[in-house]
Amino acid sequence: MIRFDAIAARGIGPFRDEIRVDLSSISGRLVAVTGENGAGKSTLLELLAGALYRECPTRGALAALATTRDSFVEVRAVNGAPWTIRQTVDAITGKGESMVLDALGAPALIAGKVREFDGWAAQHLPPREVLFASTLAVQGSAGFVEMKPGERKALLLRVLGIEWYERLAEVARERARDAREAMERAAARRAEVSGACVDVATAEAELRDAERGVEEWAERVRQAQEAARHARAEEARIAALVEAARTAREYRTELDAKLTAARAKVADLEARARNNVALLERTEEIRGAVRRAAELREQLAAADADMLVAAEQARAASAQVEPLAREAREIEARVRVLGDRERRAHDVLRGRDAVRAAAAQVFALEASVETASAAVDVAQRALEEQRERRLAGADDRVATLRAALQSTVNLVDAGASADEIRDVSARTLEQDDAAVRAAREAPAALAAAGDAVRSARENLAHASDTLRVARERASRLPAIEAAERELVDIGEELRTLDGRSRDLDARQRDAGSARASADATANASTAAARAIRAELESLAKVLELVPKLDAAEGRLAELEPQLESARDAVDTLACELEMVPEPAPIPPAPDVRAADEASAAAEERARRAHGAVAVTQRQLEHARATAERLAALDAERADLESELADWTRLAADLGRDGLQAMEIDAAGPELSATINDLLHTCVSSRWTVTIDTTRISADGKRVLEGLEVRVLDTERGREAPVETFSGGERVLIGEAVSLALAMLAARKSGFEGVTLVRDESGAALDPDRSRSYVAMLRRAADQVGASRVLLVSHSPEVVDLCDARIEIAGGKVEVRP
Repeated sequence: MIRFDAIAARGIGPFRDEIRVDLSSISGRLVAVTGENGAGKSTLLELLAGALYRECPTRGALAALATTRDSFVEVRAVNGAPWTIRQTVDAITGKGESMVLDALGAPALIAGKVREFDGWAAQHLPPREVLFASTLAVQGSAGFVEMKPGERKALLLRVLGIEWYERLAEVARERARDAREAMERAAARRAEVSGACVDVATAEAELRDAERGVEEWAERVRQAQEAARHARAEEARIAALVEAARTAREYRTELDAKLTAARAKVADLEARARNNVALLERTEEIRGAVRRAAELREQLAAADADMLVAAEQARAASAQVEPLAREAREIEARVRVLGDRERRAHDVLRGRDAVRAAAAQVFALEASVETASAAVDVAQRALEEQRERRLAGADDRVATLRAALQSTVNLVDAGASADEIRDVSARTLEQDDAAVRAAREAPAALAAAGDAVRSARENLAHASDTLRVARERASRLPAIEAAERELVDIGEELRTLDGRSRDLDARQRDAGSARASADATANASTAAARAIRAELESLAKVLELVPKLDAAEGRLAELEPQLESARDAVDTLACELEMVPEPAPIPPAPDVRAADEASAAAEERARRAHGAVAVTQRQLEHARATAERLAALDAERADLESELADWTRLAADLGRDGLQAMEIDAAGPELSATINDLLHTCVSSRWTVTIDTTRISADGKRVLEGLEVRVLDTERGREAPVETFSGGERVLIGEAVSLALAMLAARKSGFEGVTLVRDESGAALDPDRSRSYVAMLRRAADQVGASRVLLVSHSPEVVDLCDARIEIAGGKVEVRP
C-alpha cells in the first residue's frame, strides 16, 4: 500500500503551468477535491497512479495527456520506503523518461529509460489492479462487486500478497520440470546406451566365434593359393596348343580364300562367255528395236507439236470465257439491283388509289373546314351577344328600379296622391316583371348558344382532322408518280439486260465448245505421247545392248584361254587344301583370374577375421564399461524420481489449491467482518455481507472454489448476490467492500498511513446516504490509520463533511481549510 505525500505536474491535461500540492501539510484527514466539471479534479487524482505506472486508469497513457515538450508529473510516495518518482513526457514525440530517487536523493535507476522503470516498479510498487480495487477508486470504476468470481479471486490473491506463494509454487514447478526433463534425459541416455551395444556374455561368445574364424580362414587361404599355382601352369600348356592350332587355321584359311577366288573367277568367265553367246543369238531382235525406236521418236515429235497447238487453242478459248463470265456476273448483279429497286417501287405504289382519292378530296375538305370555321365564328358571336344581352338586362333593370324609386321619392316630396304613387309603382312592377322573365329565359338561351359553339367547334375539329389525313395521304402522290416512272425505266433496262444475257449465253456456249475441242485434242495428243514414251521405255534395255553386240565376237575369243587357265588353278588349290588337316579340339583353359581372385578373397577374409577378433575384443570391453554406465544411470534416475516427487508435492502445496486456498478461506471471514462493521456502524444494520470463497456444485456433491459476495437484506427479507441489488445500494455496499479490501491489504503489508482516493464513488447517493458514505470513509481511515482520504464530489453535503478542500480552477490548484 502507498502513502502519497505530495504531487506536482506541468503540461499535463488542464495543468499547463506547474502545480504543486503538499498533501502531508494539509490539516485533517478527509480532503475534498472540488471544482467545475472539466476543471481537472479526476485528472489530478489519476496522475497519482500515472506517476507510478506511466498510465492513468481512465485517461490512458501520459503521452496522450501531455501538452508541452517538457511535460512532467512527480509524486512523493512511501511504500515501505520513501521514493520520489518523476515521469517526463514529450507531447510531440510521445517519448518519455523516468526518474526515481530514494530517501537520500540518490537515483534508483541507471539510465532513466521507461523500460528500466517498469522493471523497478514491478519489484517495488503494488500491482495496479490491487491499488485500483482498494485504496484508489477511480471515476466509473466497476469495483470488486462488479467483477466475476474468477476476477475477484485473482484480485484477493494479490491483495493478500499470495503472489509470493505463487512465485514459490512457480519456482517449485520449474524445478519439477527441470527434474522431469533431467529424468527424461537420463532415461534417453540409458536407452541410448543400452541399445547401442550387446551384453557381456554375447560379446564373449562373439569373441570365441571370431577366433575360430581366424583358424578356418587360414586353411582356406592355403588351399586357394595352391589352386592358383596349378591354374597358372595349366594355362601355359593350353596357350602353346592354341598357338599351334591358330597357325594351322590361318594357313587353311589362306588356301580356302585362294580356292574361293579361283572358283569365282571361273564362274565369272563362264558367265561372261554365256552372255556373249546369248547376245549374239539376239542380233535380229536388237536391230529391229533400233528401227522401231527411230519410228517412235518421229511419232513423239508429231504428238508434242499437236499438244502445243491444242494448248494454244485452249488458252485462247479460256481467254474468251473469263471476260464473258465477268460480264455475266455484272448483268446478274445489275438485275438484282433492279429487282430491289422494283420491289421498293411496288412498296411505294401500295395504296396509290387511296392516295389519289385523298388528293382529289383535299379541295372539297378545305372548303368544309372554311365553312365549319365560319360556323364557329357565327356561334361564338351569338354566344357573346347573349352574354352582353344578359348583362345589359341586369343593368337596365337596376336603372329602371332606381328611376322608379326616384320618381316615387319625387312624388312624395311633391305631395302627390297615393293613387299617383300607386300608378308609378304598378308601371314599375310591370316593367320589372318583364325584366325578370327575360332574366329567367337568359340562362337557357345562353346554354343553347354555348352548345351551338361547342357543336360548331367539334365540326371544325372533325373537318380539320379529315383534311389533315387527306393532306398526309396526298403528300405521297409525288413519290407514287416517281415510283411509276421508275418502274417503266426498270422494265426497259431489264428487257435490255435480258437481250444481252441471251447473246452472252450463246457466246459462252461457243467459247466452251472451242475450249472443249482444244482440250480433247490436247488429251488425245497427250495419250499418244504417253503411249509412245512407254514403248520407248520398254525398248530401252534392248537398245542398251547395241554397243555390246558389236564387240561380242571379239570378247568371246579372248575369254576361252582365260577360262582354261582359271580351271587349272582351281584344281591345284583344292589338292593343297586336302593336304592340310583341321586342328584337333583344345581343352578350355583354367580361370586363373578367378583362382587369383578366390585366393585374394580368402586372404581378405582372413584379414577380416583377424580384424573381427580385435573388434569383438573392443566390443567386450565396451560392453563391460556400458554395464557399469547403466548401473550409474539407474542410480541417477532413482535420485531424480525422488527429487521430482518432492518438487511436485511442494508446487501443489504452494499452489491455488494449497496454501493459497487456505489463505483465501481465512480471509473471507475477516473481510466479511470488516465490511459489516463499516455498514452496520456507518449506514445501518439492514445489510450483512458474506464473502463465500467456496460454492456447492450444481449436483450438490462437490465443493468448488469460487468467490461470491452475498448480501442479507433484513428489510426485504432476502439473501442474494450483490449483483441483484439496485445501483445506489451497490454503491454503498461496493464502497464498504473496497474500503475493507484496502484495510485488509494495509494490514497484510504492515504499512500504516496509506492514502485513500475516491473519485466520485458516491456520486449516485442521496444526502442521507452521502453522510453514511463519508462516515464509512472516516471509520475506514481511522481503522487502517490512513494519512489522507482524497475524494472528488459535487455534493455540497459531502464537501461540508470534509476537513479540508483542494480547489481546482483555471489550471490552478489551491488548498483551503
